[in-house]
Amino acid sequence: MISEVLLRVSFLKTILALLVVVIAGCNQKFEDISLSPEFSSMIGTKYVVKKALMIHGVTADIGQENVQYFAITRTPGMGGPEVVSSEPLVVGSVVLVTKVERCSNCLFGSPIHIVVELIADTLSPQVPVRIYQLQSRKDNGDLSLTSEYFEQI
Repeated sequence: MISEVLLRVSFLKTILALLVVVIAGCNQKFEDISLSPEFSSMIGTKYVVKKALMIHGVTADIGQENVQYFAITRTPGMGGPEVVSSEPLVVGSVVLVTKVERCSNCLFGSPIHIVVELIADTLSPQVPVRIYQLQSRKDNGDLSLTSEYFEQI
């Protein structure tokens, strides 16, 4: 009986510790990996959007309206309490690649995000625009934006 109680307490402590780690990992931190040889060729490259995408305003401060970054995703996009705005990204929009980042504190892998500037748009240049899961590798191993959605210009 006592060993069963101790086992339950140990299990609850483990769950609580895991929950703390997950919550602490929710505030993503990014390291700039733009100078790495496999990514440096992307910097300064322009692409035109050729297929419908979504752009979302995202915050880590749940319940607040301040956008910490914008995320460009495939349709239908993403949702959750951290998403404060969502709208279609117009086909024909032009993006300029300014940086490549890797998540440095993500629990499940280290996703790579391409940071862009939307040319002729009214978004604040102080708020990063990250492209999520829309990159592919060229034959030479360099990273590029997925040709299904973007065309290099």
